Amino acid sequence: MASLFAALRENHPPSTVHLSASGHFRALDEENLVLARGTSLEVYAMRFPRGSGDGDLPAHPAADAANGEEEKKDKQAMLQCVGTYELYGHIEAMALIKLPGRERDCLLLVFRDAKMSVVEYDQATDDISTAAIFLFEDEELQRGRVSWHMPPVLRVDPRRRCIAMLVYESKLIIIPIRGSGEGDLDDDLLNEDDILVQPNKKFKGDNATATGIVTKLGASSSEIAQLGFLPSYVIDLDEAADLRGAKGIKGVIDFTFLEGYYEPTLCFLHENKRTWVGRLAVSHHTKMLSTISLNLSQKRHPCIWGSGRLAHDCKHLVPLPAPVR
Repeated sequence: MASLFAALRENHPPSTVHLSASGHFRALDEENLVLARGTSLEVYAMRFPRGSGDGDLPAHPAADAANGEEEKKDKQAMLQCVGTYELYGHIEAMALIKLPGRERDCLLLVFRDAKMSVVEYDQATDDISTAAIFLFEDEELQRGRVSWHMPPVLRVDPRRRCIAMLVYESKLIIIPIRGSGEGDLDDDLLNEDDILVQPNKKFKGDNATATGIVTKLGASSSEIAQLGFLPSYVIDLDEAADLRGAKGIKGVIDFTFLEGYYEPTLCFLHENKRTWVGRLAVSHHTKMLSTISLNLSQKRHPCIWGSGRLAHDCKHLVPLPAPVR
């Protein structure tokens, strides 16, 4: 019976778009839209129809004003598919980030249960290539479980100082980035603090070795260092304390980076005490906000502010870019 499941062939490619990202993935002078359709990755480029460039403007400006809306429609950009790539796994999270030493943006792809690939575009072969693979599947993090309801969640700091990845519903993986931030905090990272550059002591051994482009939790390698990544470490949200001193940020629904802070700051929407439809008459304001500040050099994450008694049906957090007016 096992031989019947040795091969898998998809009769029809995935058609639903569930993830998207935009940036300069193929070239600096080209704006790209990257779409994820299950196991398929599509890259689109902005294209302008003929006659919409600056060199094709009409000789008489009055003609442009007379045509009005018609000329405006001609100048609208179009999306052209410039690449379709089939992957050997379902994409759970995706983001574009500009890493130090790279001219173009790199693509971060996250797969179950706790794997992340750094992919970049190769102009020589007109194809994508894997620059690094992060493997965070550790038995100590799993704690005996084999399945999780919540897929991995990926977030990138707006100032590109670190990457946060939530795995196993309560384990937050922090990947610092060297030399990509702005201000005094970036200067601290360039000093290569002894605590920061050492592998995570809690997960050393076989689970902290790097072979080739594959890097596991707490490990480092020459390939990873060339990309600007520093050794990763883990924050156990079950052991973190909220603003009231209560232990644990549990039942995380969503989280995001906030702008306008000196250090990378994460805001969590979570539900420590859950409710359901049969208890809404008794308990319906169960969602909470907890915000932690990440000290990357010392691996500390104090809670700086929070809020409680939010509606039970809150689902997402959307950060507002600074300044908020």
